[in-house]
Amino acid sequence: MAFSFAGANEALEERAARVREDKLREDDLALARENSLFQLALAKQKGMSDFKTSDKYMSAVGDTIKLQTRIKNADLDTETLDFFKPILEDPFASADIMKFINTQKKEGVDIRVSDIPSMMTIVKSNAPVQEKMDFIKVITGADLTNKDQYYKIAQQMNDITTTVGRTVFTDTRPGVGVDFEQKEKRQKRMVNIIQARIEPMAQGFVSDEIAAGRRDSDRVRTVQNAITLLGRGGDDAKRAMYTLMSEFMTKEQFEKLMKDFPVEFKDARSNPYLPPSLFMPKEL
Repeated sequence: MAFSFAGANEALEERAARVREDKLREDDLALARENSLFQLALAKQKGMSDFKTSDKYMSAVGDTIKLQTRIKNADLDTETLDFFKPILEDPFASADIMKFINTQKKEGVDIRVSDIPSMMTIVKSNAPVQEKMDFIKVITGADLTNKDQYYKIAQQMNDITTTVGRTVFTDTRPGVGVDFEQKEKRQKRMVNIIQARIEPMAQGFVSDEIAAGRRDSDRVRTVQNAITLLGRGGDDAKRAMYTLMSEFMTKEQFEKLMKDFPVEFKDARSNPYLPPSLFMPKEL
């Protein structure tokens, strides 16, 4: 059979036509995909827009403004301000904080924004429940003779920090360098936690000694004077805490606090507010 240029040309044209058709189909599919993605993006944007104008979201924004005002009016240190920064970026986290504060106020407990970080640390710690109750009582002044009141506080704080999808209480935000003013404030908070542990012990000791007829012993006078000085603040309170820690805080008790509050007791050995006896090796 002889070769036909006409037949070959026709075959080439048919092939070219099929290629063009395939290309058109691919272009149509690509356009359809792009249009679908565009529509999804529009729907998502509209959904987000609708969400951000919903009553629930606007209410949370209002609570964020209220919390921001409280923080602004409070005399907070740098570390506490850093704690609240990511919370203020999450309206629903802010709303939960305000709900907690308002709920406790109805229960007769006045929670300050400066109390929130320490309360979260204590509730999440490994300390026994009774010690946690003592710490919370010192911070808030709440009547926790009934454990149910403590469990209500603990549950509310746990709900705030464990909400699904919420990371503002778990994301680490390391700082840069060493802020010595911030470090000193952390050291003082460390002493406040110890105070919550040993002040009831000191008061109990004085009561027992007086009941036993030893009101005038030198140790009772020393401890009672230290308890009185605690209420004066300043250098008097510092000296009083030093005395009470030397009297009632053993090395073993302190090591337990370090284990229960690893974050709060970071660099405890460099804390000038703690007596050296807490770090002395045990005598064999």
